[in-house]
Order: sequence, then structure tokens, then C-alpha cells
Amino acid sequence: MRERAHSSPIHPLSRDILQAINSGALHSHPSYLGSGKYTDVIAIQHDGQSLALKLPSSRLGPEKRARQEAALEHEWDVLSGLHHPCVVGCHGFLQTEAGRGLLFELMAGGMDSINRVANHLSPDRIVALLSDVASGLDATHEAGIIHRDVKPGNILLRDPSGATGAVIADYELSCRPASCRPDRSSPGTIIYAAPEQIEGSISLLAPQTDQHALGVVAYQYLGGGYYPFTEWTYLLAHIHPRQKLVETAAISPDTLAVLSKATDFDASNRYATCSVFVQELGKTLRR
Repeated sequence: MRERAHSSPIHPLSRDILQAINSGALHSHPSYLGSGKYTDVIAIQHDGQSLALKLPSSRLGPEKRARQEAALEHEWDVLSGLHHPCVVGCHGFLQTEAGRGLLFELMAGGMDSINRVANHLSPDRIVALLSDVASGLDATHEAGIIHRDVKPGNILLRDPSGATGAVIADYELSCRPASCRPDRSSPGTIIYAAPEQIEGSISLLAPQTDQHALGVVAYQYLGGGYYPFTEWTYLLAHIHPRQKLVETAAISPDTLAVLSKATDFDASNRYATCSVFVQELGKTLRR
């Protein structure tokens, strides 16, 4: 495990960044990269490198801030043991005038920033990006960890067009199945989450849980931006546990069959690994 960054001395931030953070105007600052529900991410210079700094949001009260700081501790504990080119690189903690945050390699943005048409993102390029993510997820699973929040916003690109690859990021909700909480308070992002995850069935969490989410992402990008189920709320109520994927002209029957297997309601019916799923997906595009 990598050593933690020292909490002192305090790394200075520019006056304008501090003012933007304190005034709630960070979103309009040039250094702003993005936000999570409880975090903000900014670009900084540190030790001669351009890096991304993930901080608890300035909007949080003391109790939520403490929980978010604990979530960042957890993320560091996970990422400090994962070393893979398709898992975002984490450099440890940095104490700043705006609080204590995690340093990451600086990426070009999330997959959710890509407009397939505007960027001429071909099906082959989509599969290439998914292959990178699958590789990172498989490495995560080999370490005994389930990500639990695979979605386009947590797939980061090495360049704005996605031409040079992607990594999987944001491990705040990740866990080892034995240590996950047996409740529904952190099901990830509902539209991508697997049925067993939403149901709170900790004993059923497996690498295939993340594969389901990756399958939803694949359908979304290959199908022109649509989500795969006509009524995704069935996952919560289990009204239609065998509902099929929506057919679309953008996705061939062979490709739809692979996506259906990866997102099957029963995790045991999905592929053995995320990489196997994406390999099978790629084969259908070459037929």
C-alpha cells in the first residue's frame, strides 16, 4: 500500500479558487472539473504535475462533511491497493486551505461528456472504451472488490474524443461483499444498478453486479442514448423480473442478445467476467 501524503504543510490554493469555493461559485471557475453528490473536483498543480483534487463539497454541513471525508478515506484504502492502467491513478491525500482531498491523475472528462454523433464515436470505438473499463473492473474484481457505481460519469477519458482510452473511477461506494452494509441506502445509480444491488442482497453481490451496469452503459451508447428498459422501476418493485431489453434499429439482434445476457435479471446467467462480455459484444459488430 502506498504511503499517505502528509497532512502538512498546507498546500496553498490560489485566492480566486478559494473565493470561488467559499462563495459557491466554483462551477464557473476555470479550474472546475466536475462534481459528485457530495464532492467537487478541481485541477491543480502539485509537485510539477497537473492533477485533479477531489474535495468534500463546501456546501456540506459538519455531519455530512465528516461522512464524506470517511468515504474519501475508504476510496483511498481501495485505490492504494489497485494498480492497473484502466483504474484511475490515485496519489493520496493533500491538505489544502479548502480542506483535505484526494489527488488523482488528471483526465480529459467523463464518458458522459461524449456526444456520439458530434464526436463521430463509432460502435468499434465504443467497444474499445468499454474494453478498457472491463479490464479495469476485472482487476478490481480479482482484488475481491465490487465497484457498485459503474456509469458514464465514472468512466474517465484520456482525451476529449475517447480516442486514447478510458479508466474506471470513483470507488467511494465500492466494497468487498463481506463488508457491504445489508441495506438499500447505497444502491449506486438506480438506472444502472443490478437487481440484486437495489434489492440489498449483499450475499448476491458479485463481479456480475458491475457487469450489469456496464451492459446498461453499452446499450445506452450503442443504442443512441436510450436506456435499455421500458420501465426501469421494475427493478425496485420486481413487477416484471424478466422484462426484455427494448429493441432498437441501432442494435442488431446478435448484439442485443449479448447485451441481454450481460443484463440478465439473474446474475448467474451473466458472463463470467466483464472482459468476456465485451469480447462477445465486439464479435457481433464484426459479423
